[in-house]
Amino acid sequence: MAHPDPDRLTLLALGDGGPDTAETAHLGTCPACRSDYDSLRTIAGLGREVAAELSLPPVADDVWHRIAAETGQDPAGSPRAGVSAGQDPVGSPRGSVSAGRDAAGSSRPSVSAGQDPAGSSWVGVSAGQDAAGSARATVHALPHRGRRTPARRLFRYAAAVVAAALVAVAWVVTASGGDPGRVVAEAPLSRQPAAPAGAGGQVQVVDDGSGTVRLKVRLTGMPAAEGLYEVWLYDGVNTMIPLGVTAGADLEVAVPPGLSLSRFPVIDVSAQALGQQEHGTSMLRGSVRA
Repeated sequence: MAHPDPDRLTLLALGDGGPDTAETAHLGTCPACRSDYDSLRTIAGLGREVAAELSLPPVADDVWHRIAAETGQDPAGSPRAGVSAGQDPVGSPRGSVSAGRDAAGSSRPSVSAGQDPAGSSWVGVSAGQDAAGSARATVHALPHRGRRTPARRLFRYAAAVVAAALVAVAWVVTASGGDPGRVVAEAPLSRQPAAPAGAGGQVQVVDDGSGTVRLKVRLTGMPAAEGLYEVWLYDGVNTMIPLGVTAGADLEVAVPPGLSLSRFPVIDVSAQALGQQEHGTSMLRGSVRA
């Protein structure tokens, strides 16, 4: 079949139904489409987590002054954190975020996303000085196939905002000397019948003291995922809440505000087919008491 329309891949990654038989077969044989789809799924997963991250309290002014004193910056510069979308000097659409001090030459991290002159979509991260010598690392570039559409442009800006929020929050926590959190509970993740021998894992419940609870999930002996692995909260009866996805690496996810681990004490790691929204096949499972 022909390559799926970019907007179709975006909708599938956002959970608007699942791929049909032909699309599933194509994603299994076309590295370019599979790479685009996996990247879009990753961004969608970040979006699920960012709500809890944005609930972190603002950083007090005295913290910024201490940072300025330790790094040799002018404490008179006003701290800021911002997100913007516009055009770069060559006219390419972009979205960006910065967090730091707005004095000239001040040190700050930033994230941007958009298109380069060749027409490739990208998300980039930079950290360091604003002037020459700024360190820059590209997270990924998605070659642009087919026509540009409003939906695709909108998704690029949404991706920029999601990535921006995550990096800005990470900068605030690091800059303020944020406590990595206190482990309040942990439990082993036991192999389920569908998992191979030797598979297992560990989950830790971390409380950062500000009301945000996170799960640190470690996987061991798990085979490479044919699709993705997804972490769920389960009440042990009939309700499951998805938290985040991984291709097999360790994962840290936020528990959404309002959800109690006393009501959803079971942590389930399932194998999911690409585009599958309902719970797949349980691979690991454990219970925590926080």
